[in-house]
Amino acid sequence: MTTGTAHDSTAIGADTVVAFHPLAKRLDGDCVVVGRTGSDVFVALPSIGADVIALLEAGASIGEAEDRIAAATGERIDVADLAQELLHLGMVASLDGESVPGPSPARVTLPRLRRAHVGWMLHPLVHLLTDAALAVLVVAALTVAVRSEAPLPGYQSLLWTDHGSLVIAVQVLIGWSLILIHETAHLVCARAAGVPGRVEFGTRLQFLVAQTNVTGIWAAPRRHRLAVYTAGMRSDLALGATALAASTWLGSDHLAGRLAGVVVVLAATALTLQLLIFMRTDVYFIVQDLTGSRNLYGDSASYAKYLAARLAAAVRARPGPAANPLAGMATGERRTVVGYTVLLVAGTAICLSYAAVVLVPYTIGLLSGAVAAIASAEPVAVLDGTTVLAVQALFLAIWSRAWWARHGHRFRTRRALTAPDAAAGR
Repeated sequence: MTTGTAHDSTAIGADTVVAFHPLAKRLDGDCVVVGRTGSDVFVALPSIGADVIALLEAGASIGEAEDRIAAATGERIDVADLAQELLHLGMVASLDGESVPGPSPARVTLPRLRRAHVGWMLHPLVHLLTDAALAVLVVAALTVAVRSEAPLPGYQSLLWTDHGSLVIAVQVLIGWSLILIHETAHLVCARAAGVPGRVEFGTRLQFLVAQTNVTGIWAAPRRHRLAVYTAGMRSDLALGATALAASTWLGSDHLAGRLAGVVVVLAATALTLQLLIFMRTDVYFIVQDLTGSRNLYGDSASYAKYLAARLAAAVRARPGPAANPLAGMATGERRTVVGYTVLLVAGTAICLSYAAVVLVPYTIGLLSGAVAAIASAEPVAVLDGTTVLAVQALFLAIWSRAWWARHGHRFRTRRALTAPDAAAGR
């Protein structure tokens, strides 16, 4: 990340006094996790880094902080280098009283929602009661479903009418409503922990997803972190259980029963997809937290690239990469990364194959049918085909924007490197 700062590496010396933006900190084993409150950037430092930051926050200069740490531990720390790194990450507010230009805090969703409004949600007693209520709801729904003579909702429940446009419209309405509720649950739970958070669109393996950015939860206690990670799945489970009871109680003869069946299928699908941890789902963050990993996806991706480079080098009979990204990791973390790498590579291959074999042909067939319907000039068919095309066009527009937000910087960087000014300096 670039901060646009005007200070270079020579701007910080022994006499420099550093002032930080408000920072969130949490001890994590032998490290301290530090990040600017309201930002998306956190970094893990050796535990002594917390002492260094505390001295600088108290007004000590770079040299004074180094001397005090050396006197207390017998170890000489390059405080200037640490301060320079924190400056680069946008955590420094000023140097010697002079403001440092840098990134503004990230946009927040529902900014008027405060911790004071929802903090009670994370009280242990409230958490216990909501867990009990959710368990009772699920058991009650399953009891109704078992005792009812109506069939359980399945894929056929999505085809609740013969009109394709209505099927798609209702699936979009219900599906995105469930997604909105899911992400709002993450957001509200994070706000209860004092983390701003924002809901946004993104892409994972080129699939469009909605996601809640709650990077700041890294600084919260584990109990709060796990509550935030599971909040969306809890909402899916509660809505799915309620819809299951309604669907099997009312039956397919009632419109409300058929629509409830759609909710059941979509909620169950959403919960199932959370198991695809190689796509950094909610379950992925739970696994990452419980295993003590700080960047499980990034470490595994680096290890997969390392193995691919070694394989390519062996095929070409050339020396392979020397640096193993797992070097220096503890045994437990190394095993976790290796295991996740297997899931990451296999899952990615399966998902992309599924997209190529199923989703692409399905989309082509759907669009071809819509075009044919419009060409028939029959009023009902034209309306049906137009609706299909409009929904697909909206989906493509949202996906394109989310994809560019995540990957566009690569193209901007390449373009900058080919500009006359940049090219002249190479």
